[in-house]
Amino acid sequence: MAFAIINLDHSKFKDFFSDALAMQSLAILPLYLFGVFTLFPGAFGQNQRTEVLKRSGYHYNFGSYLKTLLKSENEKVLMHNIASSVYFNPKNFIHGAIIPALGIEKKKGHKAFVELLKKEDIKIITSSSDWSFLDHFSGCFKEGKNPLKKAFPYETRNPFNKSKFVGHFYFLKDDLTNCRYSPKTSKI
Repeated sequence: MAFAIINLDHSKFKDFFSDALAMQSLAILPLYLFGVFTLFPGAFGQNQRTEVLKRSGYHYNFGSYLKTLLKSENEKVLMHNIASSVYFNPKNFIHGAIIPALGIEKKKGHKAFVELLKKEDIKIITSSSDWSFLDHFSGCFKEGKNPLKKAFPYETRNPFNKSKFVGHFYFLKDDLTNCRYSPKTSKI
């Protein structure tokens, strides 16, 4: 009814939108073809699927490596500051978003953090940055190379993205009875 009142020529609008749609389709066609040729081979088998995920699955390599560090599927991981796909993470993980809710900057928060580690029986803490806050805890972490630092590629569908990020892995002791906050502690 509105078109009848305004009395516009419908054929000009139809032609304009048809032409615009055709031009947009031509511009997008190479992107579709790229997606088909890079992602579709993963449908042919498990090995091809793994290769496609290693190349394009967001944080697939990080999640796969983390799973190799765990002794069993029941071990829990605290994932701090990792924007990883939940699908590739181990089954039992606690998201690092809980850390600010504990009030880490206060003494009460330190105690709550240690209680969380004990209660949830967390075995590994991961972070995409050097989490210097953990330097002030003593009796919590295993001796040796702690944190373990490993570089991972940012897996995206963009073939020009060759950047990397460093994952930090902090390994906790099996017995956390002596785990406590100690502001004088400088290294794990």
